[in-house]
Amino acid sequence: MRKIHKSVPVLFAPEPFCVRETEYVFAKHHNNETIFTVANGRLGARGFFEEGFAGRSGIDGASDPTTMINGVYEYHPYRHIWRRPGFPERYHSITPQVNPFDARVFADGELCAVTERTENYSRVLDMRNGAVTRRYDYVTAAGKRVKLTFERFADQNDTHLLYQRVSVAGGGARIRIEAALSHLSGGAKTSKEEIGGEEGTLFAPEETCVKDGCAFLRYGTLISKFDIACAVAGKASGLNERASAGGGRVEFVYEGGGEVSLTRCAAYYTNADGADYAEKAVETAKAGLSRGYGAALEVNGEYWNGFWNAADIHITGDDLILQGIRYSLFMLN
Repeated sequence: MRKIHKSVPVLFAPEPFCVRETEYVFAKHHNNETIFTVANGRLGARGFFEEGFAGRSGIDGASDPTTMINGVYEYHPYRHIWRRPGFPERYHSITPQVNPFDARVFADGELCAVTERTENYSRVLDMRNGAVTRRYDYVTAAGKRVKLTFERFADQNDTHLLYQRVSVAGGGARIRIEAALSHLSGGAKTSKEEIGGEEGTLFAPEETCVKDGCAFLRYGTLISKFDIACAVAGKASGLNERASAGGGRVEFVYEGGGEVSLTRCAAYYTNADGADYAEKAVETAKAGLSRGYGAALEVNGEYWNGFWNAADIHITGDDLILQGIRYSLFMLN
């Protein structure tokens, strides 16, 4: 079968239930953000880096740090080159939401990011539990080796939830993690070339605060009148915590040393979920965090095990085709 497509390059080595990236290539980042998406039918987050890029975030369109809620959209005016009666005046598109995974790690004041100081890079999507795990070593200017692990998954049982865990072995360095939740300044952008529309601000911020220990943002679309609440509950080990809120941004700063970890659980609700959607977001985020990353991931694995028992297609003799079919089934689900 694959001989038909023998001219198509192989992007990832074939593995039965994994997609594995073993080196970082900046030119492939935008494409691979899509490959390493986590989603559950209600929420979806592209495989953007939690820490962004060192000094070049978004350069050349390399990164699209988008999280979306299925069914939450906004209207935009069409700009027709010429217009006949019956042509639509507007279209609508699903809108990107606030980024729940923003977490920057500093070692002795240096931002740990994928640069020339990075070694042993890897990223793996495990289709048996739905988690994406990314690892690399960052070597500081003083030669200290800091080992970083970024993990995330979309909860398949409570589809309002996204989970994240950041683990750092400091190598003797002083560690600081800045975990933020920020309003989408400027709103989402649409392509004029693709749909003849226009760019513009989509969201009006309504509330930015620390609510019951959670980073909390409430905001709304301007025309379609969706109100959205996002709450992120966090728990750190080996780190001291302080929080601040203002200017459409909530930030938790964690400081410590040695081996440290930060678990965060993000919950999204909208006014379509009921009048108490804001309270539900906070309650759900806290309940998700109380379960713990490991326990929640284990339950997620049970969901995926049931899915594969019912839906798996097994092919012998061509591991690349097998991997491709399973990845397609995984994303379709």
